[in-house]
Amino acid sequence: MFPSLIVFNISNNLFTGEFSSKVCNFFRKIRVLDLSSIHFSGALEGLETCSTSVQHFHADFNSLSSQLPDSLYMLSSLEQLSLSAKNFSGQLSHKLRKLSNLKTLVLCGNRFSGSFPNVFGNLTQLEQLVAHSNSFSGPLPSTLALCTKLTRQ
Repeated sequence: MFPSLIVFNISNNLFTGEFSSKVCNFFRKIRVLDLSSIHFSGALEGLETCSTSVQHFHADFNSLSSQLPDSLYMLSSLEQLSLSAKNFSGQLSHKLRKLSNLKTLVLCGNRFSGSFPNVFGNLTQLEQLVAHSNSFSGPLPSTLALCTKLTRQ
C-alpha cells in the first residue's frame, strides 16, 4: 500500500485496541516504527511481518503486556529499541544477541525479572542501556565490559 514509506510514527494519539502486526504488511522499506503513547493493548506479537529494515522501534507508554516475542529478535537491523513504562515482563531472552546493530536499548519501567542474559559480547555497538525500575537481579554479565561505546549520563 505504501511501498516507499520510511517513517511510520503515530505516537501520542488516542488510538485504542490490540496491536496488529498486519500494519507491517503495508511497509516494505520502513526504517522507523513508532507506536508510543497510543493506548494499544494485548501482546506484541507477529513482528516477523515487519521489514527487516526497521532500525528504530518504539512502543513506549502503551498497555501492551506479556513477554517480549521471539519475532522481535528477527528485526536484525534494529539500532534503537525502546519499550519503556508499561507491562512487559519475564526474563530477557538470550536471543537479544541477534540484535547486533543495537545502539540504544530502553527497557525501563516494566516488570522484567531475573538476570541480564550474557549477550553483550554481541552488542558491541551499544551506546545506551536504560533498564531501571524493573526487578532484575543477580550479577551484571561480564560481557557488558565489551560494550566500549556505552556512554555515561
